[in-house]
Amino acid sequence: MLLDDWQEPELAQAFATSSGLCWLHTLRLIEQGKQHTHLQTVLAAQQAHLQRLQDELHEFIRKLDYRLGRHPYGREADAWRRVVTLYVGVRGGQGSEGQDGP
Repeated sequence: MLLDDWQEPELAQAFATSSGLCWLHTLRLIEQGKQHTHLQTVLAAQQAHLQRLQDELHEFIRKLDYRLGRHPYGREADAWRRVVTLYVGVRGGQGSEGQDGP
C-alpha cells in the first residue's frame, strides 16, 4: 500500500511526520517492492528518518560526556530507546516480528 499510494499527498505527508518504518518492515518493503516505481522515493524518505535518528543518537552520546553534564537533553534524550525499538520492536506491543511481545 505504501508504494502503491505514495503519490497521495496525505500518505507522503503522514510518512514524513512519522518515525518511519522499523527495520523488518523496511526489509520487507525492499523485498516486495524491488520493481516498484516508488521504491527509491520511499527509501529516500526512510533514509531521512534514519539520518535524523542517527543525528539525535550522536547528540545523546555527546551529552554523556561529563563536561557537558549541565546541557539539558532535548529530543535526543530517548534516541537510544528509539534505536532499540527500530530493530527489536516494543515490549508489550507489536514487535518487529509482528507478534505481541512478552
